[in-house]
Amino acid sequence: MTDAVVVSPFMRTVFQVRRTVLEMLHDRGYIVKVEDRSETEQEFARGFEPEKYQRSDNYIVVYTMRQAVSANDEDEANGTEDEAESEAKDEDEAESEASGTEGEGEGEAKDESEASGTEASPSFEKIIVFHHIEKFGVKHVRKYITYAEKMGIHTMIFVYAIPPSTHARMAIHDYNEYNSVRIEEFSEARVSFNVTKHDYVPPHTKLSETEKQALLSKYQCKERQLPRISSADPVARYYGLRPREVVRIVRKSETAGRCAHYRIVHPDILEIKHL
Repeated sequence: MTDAVVVSPFMRTVFQVRRTVLEMLHDRGYIVKVEDRSETEQEFARGFEPEKYQRSDNYIVVYTMRQAVSANDEDEANGTEDEAESEAKDEDEAESEASGTEGEGEGEAKDESEASGTEASPSFEKIIVFHHIEKFGVKHVRKYITYAEKMGIHTMIFVYAIPPSTHARMAIHDYNEYNSVRIEEFSEARVSFNVTKHDYVPPHTKLSETEKQALLSKYQCKERQLPRISSADPVARYYGLRPREVVRIVRKSETAGRCAHYRIVHPDILEIKHL
């Protein structure tokens, strides 16, 4: 029987962040391996390499993956695991060179998609997650943006232990306003647990554009007449909901059993200040 590994508070934090982020990406429709999402704390601890995490001015974990178009795509992605890992390794080396810290990349980057050695299909959306252990500023934001644009990444997520500087947040906000690459930020506290698993949080489902138009047609209303949910709402941020998208919320009802509510995402002017 394998002896249990002593899990330090820092190791536990890294594990919790990693687990929640992978669950979040899976719930958003990205392809994530089942074994990665189901990894236990002890399994993670046995492969934990502290020397890779104790450094500043860099990230400690990276996830790169593509969004699934259908269930078949996910099955095919799982069937090409070796090729996907090879591609992820190449991307990790490219990031090390871009950041000026060659050889310090986490090496846990996972690209769960069909890796045929050619360019990604336009129907796939790539995402990357940086978990930063030191306070980062504008220079870090610019470095990661440069890397994302070079690698054709559509969305970046920053998970930070120390809140970024005001100038860094303004840079993120301004970049989101005028560029196609989307940047999101979460504190470790926000992703140390999965908010959607709380007993008081009902199931949320994002509607497609077709479903949205069908809803508006059914109730003969306009977007501005729908009840709102803030883009800074914890669940809206978890699912990466964007302004004007509609989400269906199914709540328990004493009379009907279950009752569906619809909310349209409304931009929050204070969203940039969220920790």
